[in-house]
Amino acid sequence: MKNKEKNLDKEKEKEENCSCEHDKENCDCGENDCDCGCHDEEPNKEEMLKFYEQAFKGFEDALNKAEENIKAEKKRADENEHIARCFRQDLERFKERNKNIESELKTNVNKETALKIIPVLDNFDQALTNVSDENIKKGFEMIKNKLLSVLTDFGVCEIETDGEFNPEFHDCVSKLEAPNKKQKGNIARVFQKGYKFNDGKVIKHAIVEIYE
Repeated sequence: MKNKEKNLDKEKEKEENCSCEHDKENCDCGENDCDCGCHDEEPNKEEMLKFYEQAFKGFEDALNKAEENIKAEKKRADENEHIARCFRQDLERFKERNKNIESELKTNVNKETALKIIPVLDNFDQALTNVSDENIKKGFEMIKNKLLSVLTDFGVCEIETDGEFNPEFHDCVSKLEAPNKKQKGNIARVFQKGYKFNDGKVIKHAIVEIYE
């Protein structure tokens, strides 16, 4: 009997200490162990709606910020790609320019070397026409062939002088009456041989006489 009375006294004390005074809609007592039952009620719908609106707004703001960051990174990536593409193009142009310079330098060196050898070959050609001793001729021809071999290694060859005169490769210094119409414009005699590179660039024109 005494225990029952004590329990009733405790429940009465809890009700007295609850600041909401059992106003369930406006309860703010904060007592988790309050037995008034006010904490069992559903939360205010307007407050819940406001809470969700704020949550969605925060989520939307986060998405917008993430989208802006993605756009900024994409722009930066495009700029870096453009810079890399320009760099590659400049590098290719630099390589091509150096390649052309190297090729031109090599051609000039070969031409200078050939121009030093060609006069020696001309002397051998003249000597071979004036020497009657076969042993001497063979010696001259061996040396001449070695010099021609050097020119070949440099990509140099003789200009052809058989057939029609071509001002691109031949230099006419005299003319001779043609024995017939077919011979007109053809080379009659070669005074000095001409030389060119294998790609057609002339080093020295052949000096010739032609039929007219």
